[in-house]
Amino acid sequence: MVNYYLCGRVEEEACATSHRNLESLRASITKTMARLDKEKVCKSVYAFRGHMEAVIEANRDYIEQKCTLATCQCV
Repeated sequence: MVNYYLCGRVEEEACATSHRNLESLRASITKTMARLDKEKVCKSVYAFRGHMEAVIEANRDYIEQKCTLATCQCV
């Protein structure tokens, strides 16, 4: 599964300019990942896990959003 916050942030920054080849794109992604705020990454991963657990508990039915990036604490 993909963490949508991380995917969105990396895509937004790494793909802000076009790349002529795969190596250029990979370098841009690596540079972007290195610049991400570690606290936000931690909170995002923690929140994503909570969302997945809620989906499992709901047996793939409708779920209430239990945790957001703003409310989750890094552990």
